[in-house]
Amino acid sequence: LLDISKLDAGAFKPEKRPFALQPLFESLATAFAPVAARHGVELVVVPTQAFVSTDPAFLRRILQNLLSNALRYGRIEGRPPRVLLGCRRVIGDGGGEELRIEVRDNGPGIASDKQVVIFDEFVRLQPEDEAPREERGLGLGLAIVDRIARMLDLPVGLASAPGRGSTFSVIVPRVPAVVAAPIATPAPQPTLSIVAESFVLCIDNEARVREAMATLLSGWGCRVAIAATQAEALEQVSRAGQLPDLVL
Repeated sequence: LLDISKLDAGAFKPEKRPFALQPLFESLATAFAPVAARHGVELVVVPTQAFVSTDPAFLRRILQNLLSNALRYGRIEGRPPRVLLGCRRVIGDGGGEELRIEVRDNGPGIASDKQVVIFDEFVRLQPEDEAPREERGLGLGLAIVDRIARMLDLPVGLASAPGRGSTFSVIVPRVPAVVAAPIATPAPQPTLSIVAESFVLCIDNEARVREAMATLLSGWGCRVAIAATQAEALEQVSRAGQLPDLVL
């Protein structure tokens, strides 16, 4: 709710810059691997060498919310659930090359009359009793996506039909790698002076807390793994192949 209020009030000031997309994809894959495993969903993240220009922290928030929704709602009985994050080149209206980042699921899909309201506040298509209490959404994730996208002037799309899954997408300007490589911006210095590229493991039983910490720490340049239980934490450490520099 605070995010919604700040976005409506124009309190956020995005910092657009060129950056490589692959580290962001890797960070999201690491953050959502335990969530996908817990739900029994196959999470596929397609590697990319593309560079884009926008605010990396806000783009991460958009993709984070889309992935969270896909993993939570993109399941249908009788079909192995699968969520894919990837991107493809497209030509923009002005003739320039852009990148369409997509989050696809093979779940129940969304009826056309519901697609009109899905980005409104507090709209939830899944009945309250179909999800565990701690995993029920508030219906604000896509509303935040819509506001951030409008703030960054990034078109957001939805292609879906009942029984045929859903594809949410966001289009970002694509830039050559040579333009993005030499550009660096200093990260805010947290009180603990966590250095960039630190490997941080965050353990919490609340999904929203884990996702919020992942967003915050990634904005500081950290590599983040999140877990809900001790077993998930040990699995994340094993997957990373190294001990964390910090455990929260």
